[in-house]
Amino acid sequence: MMWSQKAGVFLGVLFCTWSGLPAARAADAAEKAPASPWSFTLRAEGEIRYDDNILSLSEREKSRFESDPAFRNSDRFKIDSVDDFILAPDVGLTFRRSPKGGRETSFGGSLRGYEYLQNSVKSYLSFGVWFRQELNTSREHGTAISGGFTRTPDYYLRELIDDDESLAAGTTIRNSLDYILNQGFLELSQELVSRVLDFSVRYALERRNYNDHFNERDSNSTLTVASFDVFPLKRNLFRIRPYYAHESRTSRGDIPASPVVDDDVGFDSNLYGMELRWLWGPDADHRRTITVWSENEKRDFTTESSSDLGHFGREDDITQYRAGYEHELNRNWQLRFAYRYRNNDSFTPDPLGGTSTTSFLKHVGYTSVVYRFDHPPKAPRRPRSPRPPREQEQR
Repeated sequence: MMWSQKAGVFLGVLFCTWSGLPAARAADAAEKAPASPWSFTLRAEGEIRYDDNILSLSEREKSRFESDPAFRNSDRFKIDSVDDFILAPDVGLTFRRSPKGGRETSFGGSLRGYEYLQNSVKSYLSFGVWFRQELNTSREHGTAISGGFTRTPDYYLRELIDDDESLAAGTTIRNSLDYILNQGFLELSQELVSRVLDFSVRYALERRNYNDHFNERDSNSTLTVASFDVFPLKRNLFRIRPYYAHESRTSRGDIPASPVVDDDVGFDSNLYGMELRWLWGPDADHRRTITVWSENEKRDFTTESSSDLGHFGREDDITQYRAGYEHELNRNWQLRFAYRYRNNDSFTPDPLGGTSTTSFLKHVGYTSVVYRFDHPPKAPRRPRSPRPPREQEQR
C-alpha cells in the first residue's frame, strides 16, 4: 500500500470513529478508493563520450595541427587538442496522466550539459520541454500528437576569417563563430496495423542567430521527417524503422551595406535512413537492446552568387553509422554503450573548371549510466516521449 493510501485509511478511520460510523467500513472505503491517474518519472544520466575530431577538421588540417606548433598556436584555433573527452550529464522529469478510458497525457522537460575536458570553449548547455497527447482510446489504431521546444544558448563552431574586419584592417582577422539555436517541432503518430506498422510525420523549425561578426549567417530551417515503424515479429522484439528527412535552410546572405561578398550558408537537403532494433530479456525490467542505424544526406547549397566561392555550386555528401547496446540492470538502472561514425565530403567547383573536394571524418564513442525513479513505483508502463532533435555536432 502506498504511503498516500495509508494516510487516507488513517484519516478515514479517524473521521468515521469521530462521527460514530464503524471504523472497518471507513477502512474498506479508503482501500477501494481509485488510484490517482497521475505518475511521474525522474531520469538522471551520467554520460562520457570521446570525440576524435571536435571541430570537424579535414585530415590535412588535423595532421598540420598535430605536427606544426606555429599553426596550432595561431589565431586559427582556440582549442588545445583535436580530440577530447566530453562529460554530458542529463536530467529530465516527465509527468503522465493515464485515465482509465485512455487518451494518456504526458509532458516533461530536460536539461543537458556538454563539458569538454580539455577544450572548454566547446562546452555548451541545452534544455527543452515537450508534450504528448493521445487523441483516441483505441488500443489497435492509436493516434497521438506531440511537440516540443529546445534551446541551446551558445554553440561554438570554430575560428573563421571575418571578411569585413579584415578588409578594414588590411590584414587577416579571425573571430569566433558561434550561434544561439531555438528548435520547435510538432509530430503526429498513427498506428496503422495493430502491433505491426506505425507511421509518424514531424514538422520542425530551427532558428540560428550568429554573433555580430557573422550575422550574414543568421538562418531559418524547416524540416519535415517521415518514418515507419515495422514490427515483423510477435511481441515487438524486432523493429525496422526507415525514415526520410528534408531540410530547407535559408540564411540572411550577402548584406548590401557590406563592402565584401558575405557568405550564404543556405541549402536544401534530402536524408534517407534506416534503423534496426533488436530487444530481448526475461522481463520488462531486465531488457537488452541492440540498435544500429545508417543514413545518407545530400546537401545542395543554394547561393546564386558566383563570388561566394565557399558555397556557390557546393554539394555535401554526408554518411553516418551508429551502433548501440543498452542493458537494463533492473527497473531503475541502465547501462548504455554506443559508437558513431561520420564521413563528410564537400564538392565545390574549381575556378579553373575542375572540382575541389574537402572531407572530414569523425569517430565518437559513448558510455553512460542511467537512473530512473518512478512514482508510483509500479506504474503500469513508463510514459512515452517524442524523439528529441538531433544534437548539433551530428548536424
